[in-house]
Amino acid sequence: MGNKAVITILGLAGGKVEKLDNGKLKLTNFKDKQKYFFEDSQEYTNTLPLLIDKYKEPDYKIIPIFTKEAKLLQEKLLAENEDKKDLAIFDDSYLIKDDNDFKDILKIINYALSINGYDKFIIDLTHGFRHLPILATISLIMQNIKNNDKIEHIWFAQEKIKPEPAKGEKAKVQGEYKII
Repeated sequence: MGNKAVITILGLAGGKVEKLDNGKLKLTNFKDKQKYFFEDSQEYTNTLPLLIDKYKEPDYKIIPIFTKEAKLLQEKLLAENEDKKDLAIFDDSYLIKDDNDFKDILKIINYALSINGYDKFIIDLTHGFRHLPILATISLIMQNIKNNDKIEHIWFAQEKIKPEPAKGEKAKVQGEYKII
């Protein structure tokens, strides 16, 4: 089959994280979940469980790139799925310690793209926040400019329904995204 990877940049998935006085993180809001789906798949509240289901090991290695806050929220999402709650997919080699340290972020992305000499890879930019998708794309291009046949897919979420919070009598509108 070959040596394949799915590299996904994790975000906060609509949740909120509070930093406590003791330096620990606390999940404070996780009510505003959205819907994500491929054309031929069931709906998910996030792309990480969707990617885990669609690109199963041993055919693909799932490599999440994450901040501490994103990891906390994503672990909560995975815990809601009985078959995913004990997955050990977080490797501290891919931890973004400072999301403003562009040099370190590029090192992490480059490491993810180059480790194990993957024959093919998919990169998911759906939840990457602010500058991370741009940095990932730059790294992808730079590493594969002469050999772009390794890039199997670049996934992103197309907004189908814009999420809106509840206002007065108006009900909350759940966002809906198609993975393209």
